Amino acid sequence: MLRYLCPQCSSILEDAMLEQIVIAILALTLINTVSLYRIRDDLRALLKINEKWARKPQAETDLDLGKYDEVIARFLKGINDNPRHAKAHWYLGKAYYDKGMWQEAKAQMEFLARLNPSWRAEFADPYLREIERRLKASQ
Repeated sequence: MLRYLCPQCSSILEDAMLEQIVIAILALTLINTVSLYRIRDDLRALLKINEKWARKPQAETDLDLGKYDEVIARFLKGINDNPRHAKAHWYLGKAYYDKGMWQEAKAQMEFLARLNPSWRAEFADPYLREIERRLKASQ
């Protein structure tokens, strides 16, 4: 095979050795290619797993577009999968709030405050105060 690629290699022994070297290089290249494809597939799988909870930008976009029912459905499912996921409760409460579902929003924000007390002052309390004001005004 190599005698055609390398005419200066006249000896059969040299030819055989070169042929083995080329075969080894090709085999290593194939192994590395297969490994790279496996790594690529593993990374894609990891990205899909992370996508499950990396919904913040999409949720915010959906809320901005008024797609409250979609956000509610998505995060109800998320909470079903992981009841202690604070961001899921946050977005669910925000969607209820934006939709004017005060009791549901209040329940989510109260649960969020209990679940993650460090979020209370910044995330839950402002909404809870406004919800209370709106509930009193509607009575």
